[in-house]
Amino acid sequence: MYLSSSPGGFQQLSFYDAVRGELYRDFADPIGVAARTLTEGLFGIVPDALNNQLNIQPGFPSHWKFAELSLPNISFNFKEEGNISSYNISQSYSTLMRLHLRIPARRDGIKNVWVNGKKASFNRVPNALHCPAIEIAAPPSGTYNVKVEWEGELIEQSLYNYNAIEGAPLQLHYTNAEIQSVTDEANAFKTMERKARTLTLAGASTGNHTLSISLKQGQAVWIQPVIINVAPAVAIKSTLSGSKTQLKIVNHSPSNKKGRMLINGHADAIAVGSGNTINYTIKESLLVTGTNKVIIQWEDGSTSISNFVNWEVKGAGKYEAINITGILNDNVVNTFKHQYLSPRAAGTTLQIPWQGIGNWCYPLIQPEISDDGIKNKEQLSLGRIPFTIGTNKNIAYTSRWDNFPDSLQVSLSGSASHAYLLMAGTTNHQQSQMANGVIHIQYTDGSKDSLELVNPVNWWPIEQDYMDDGFAFKSGPKPYRLIFKTGELTRNYGHYSSIKGFTNMGIDGGAGTLLDIPLNKEKTLSTLTLKTLTNEVVIGLMSLTLQRPD
Repeated sequence: MYLSSSPGGFQQLSFYDAVRGELYRDFADPIGVAARTLTEGLFGIVPDALNNQLNIQPGFPSHWKFAELSLPNISFNFKEEGNISSYNISQSYSTLMRLHLRIPARRDGIKNVWVNGKKASFNRVPNALHCPAIEIAAPPSGTYNVKVEWEGELIEQSLYNYNAIEGAPLQLHYTNAEIQSVTDEANAFKTMERKARTLTLAGASTGNHTLSISLKQGQAVWIQPVIINVAPAVAIKSTLSGSKTQLKIVNHSPSNKKGRMLINGHADAIAVGSGNTINYTIKESLLVTGTNKVIIQWEDGSTSISNFVNWEVKGAGKYEAINITGILNDNVVNTFKHQYLSPRAAGTTLQIPWQGIGNWCYPLIQPEISDDGIKNKEQLSLGRIPFTIGTNKNIAYTSRWDNFPDSLQVSLSGSASHAYLLMAGTTNHQQSQMANGVIHIQYTDGSKDSLELVNPVNWWPIEQDYMDDGFAFKSGPKPYRLIFKTGELTRNYGHYSSIKGFTNMGIDGGAGTLLDIPLNKEKTLSTLTLKTLTNEVVIGLMSLTLQRPD
């Protein structure tokens, strides 16, 4: 607000937007959101004139002692003095509405409730979240003076975020409130022991899990949502310096750990004490180009797994470029020349333009994708890894658009320790933070290894690089990209151009992306399947190379 061209205003885009800057400040979009956040969110004023009811549910922080708001049709004044909470409300709508006031309970008992000087009834809200609440109803009136006299103990302010360690029990303890019931919708915890004021949990996998705990204190009841973040018993972090890789292995568990560490299948003994950290430098001869897999099999039966990516390793091996000519169905130059007409929503909605790229203000953009650098190169390589490029058709596209099939399959045989894929396609902001597509590599025994194509982690748009300054989002390691206009495979493309109204990170002529999947060399390969998952994108495979066992 203070950095805008109109200080004190709510601009739609701000000074902090690294791409657009303060592009708009004259639209009602931010004003409407800010006004509703203040009136409906903080003060909870939500008139329901169609049903003749004035709903008010303040959302003030619990430590606030007073608050006041004046609007053209309503004024609201809250004040707390000692054990008495006062709410003065006046309305001047053309038709007066009855009042429905829902307020948080300050203590676990209620001595008196008055409305306009007369004692009034109230109801306790059985399913109130985070803290107990009561509801007070009153007939239509121009003004209301509501007073609530509390008694008893202050409502216990319990935590709603907890940290736990995988394999170790976690105990939640309440001083005044009693636990009535616990709901674990996802069945995340294998064991759960509930007593009057304590809850002991164990057996959840790593990640965030949510419980709903019903609490009672005196006459007050409410539901406390609790988020529990379960950290891995052993964390594995990697530090890369050129082709050198160091692992930092941290034992968060309460017990010492011994086991066997497998790095791309090569074994080594390892031990780390409880609460300790060890550093482990990986021999370069054990690394492969791209994704490296670390598996630690502990003596207690648990397993720790981590992947890290190092494209600077010049891995040795035997590589085979797989012939995928039979599934190639398009040329990358046509990516934005098709008309993507169906399926589309039948009603009015903000849809992507029919060429598959663009936005509301700039619907006619059409980046030129060039094949000048690859149309005469039937093969190129990254180090010792070869890639075969098609000529007339050079990509196998999949999409939920009717223009292409939503999935394609390649038959495989033999065994391999790694798969390298040159891919290209589209994505946009509406597909961010989700899997746009997935690659499955199946084995003859029915098992499979998979790679989700996630924007912005590893799925990059054909027309541009991501602008990753560490603020808006954090993408994965910058991949090698195949620059179509030059045929160069590089991670350091820096000659960006502007696509007006869309991006300043445009790649002249477009680019593909190099991805990889570690495989189980002890199993026999069956098929590779590429499938598009989200709407409004196309995802294509240009080349596939397998690293065969020596």
